Amino acid sequence: AEDKLRLTQFSIDHATDALYWIDQQAHIVDVNQAACAMLGYSVEEFRRMTVHDINPHFSAAGWPAFWARTKQEEAASIQSEHRAKDGRMIPVEVNMQFLLYEGREYHCAFVRDISGRIEAERALRESEERFRRAFEDAAIGMGVTTIEGRTIRANRALCAMLGYSEPELLEQIGRASCRERV
Repeated sequence: AEDKLRLTQFSIDHATDALYWIDQQAHIVDVNQAACAMLGYSVEEFRRMTVHDINPHFSAAGWPAFWARTKQEEAASIQSEHRAKDGRMIPVEVNMQFLLYEGREYHCAFVRDISGRIEAERALRESEERFRRAFEDAAIGMGVTTIEGRTIRANRALCAMLGYSEPELLEQIGRASCRERV
């Protein structure tokens, strides 16, 4: 039993996600090393803090209702931001579980820094926008066709060459491909 307990503690201490234990008054009871590494606070500093100290979007006034809802639903998942010791705001995904342990209520929250994911999503949106502009502004007529052969987009140059608006052109192409299949 002692070995199993040590292994469990070792696993928590070395988890890649930050782990927080929070009490009913929003006090941070304990954290793992990943939490310390992510936000730059020591375990002792965390133990003197509340959720509201690290999450400025989580008001103290809203905490009791959030606690009650999480207690009823037993779990919650949110995206927010946590304030690091150096003042940086870090986008996070928080997955928490309501736990009753030896007569005391806790939230056990697994917190993941999603900065990389948010940056990748931003880069993808920018890339899609550059492609859309290049497609729309191209001097040559172009269309986008699905693998099934259905044309779903036409750029301005193609529409101008054929004398249709995009919806009209797509309708004409659709009719023509229906006749070909028949």
